[in-house]
Amino acid sequence: MAAKLGSPGFMNTIEPAPPSAPDPTHALILQLLEQTSWATDFDQRQLGLFARYMRVMYADAEVRIFTEGDRQHFLAILTDGKVDIMKEDSNGARHVVVTLNHGKTFGELSLLDGGPRSSTAVAREDCTLVVLDEDAFDDLEDAQPALAARILRVLARMLSQRLRMTSGRLVDHLL
Repeated sequence: MAAKLGSPGFMNTIEPAPPSAPDPTHALILQLLEQTSWATDFDQRQLGLFARYMRVMYADAEVRIFTEGDRQHFLAILTDGKVDIMKEDSNGARHVVVTLNHGKTFGELSLLDGGPRSSTAVAREDCTLVVLDEDAFDDLEDAQPALAARILRVLARMLSQRLRMTSGRLVDHLL
């Protein structure tokens, strides 16, 4: 069952469905993942295993998904809607750094390093997210270490691409 952000069960550990019991939520998550770039990085079996550790969340327009400095550790894959990623300046004003569209992954830094959120994410419009929280990722690492390593490689590639892009933009501002 999917939940809205801010609902009481949001950060509880997701339990994988037993292999013998078809889970309609698992099927929905798998279908949502198949429509993202994650589907090109994994075969169908791997994607199905990955989906078992995730949950679907919904956020209404203008709902804050997380706030800079928060210590909730999860990544989200945006499957519908738009999300603004914002940074606070030295005067406390928030500025939109980027607006994310369908298929984009965000929030992975806190999942990887356990640190506080480095930005704020706000739903620009009603959104559907597929979420992997820290407890579920720990369970996935224990049960499927090869899959967890592959996920980490994909995340490392995403972060590397973002760093290269950011470095290129930084040079433009220095000149």
